Amino acid sequence: MKTVRVSLGNRSYDILIGEDLLRGVGRLIQERSAGKRVFLISNITVFEHYGQKVVDELTAVDLEVVHLLIPDGEKSKNLHTVENIYTY
Repeated sequence: MKTVRVSLGNRSYDILIGEDLLRGVGRLIQERSAGKRVFLISNITVFEHYGQKVVDELTAVDLEVVHLLIPDGEKSKNLHTVENIYTY
């Protein structure tokens, strides 16, 4: 696995690059967070392919998962969707 650091001052973050990162994603998130809850936001198509695997990996390390599915496509990238995420 390779880590690329995006340096943005106090908003800096890492991007992890590697094969089969979904296996072990629960452990990776647990190592990088003090929380016990994960809010997973995905579009419907991506969730159909990978969502249950991610949820299973997260719950396997005792993380509580709440997920929200948003519609596919560019037309869903708008303030209404942001409002739905915020109020959820």
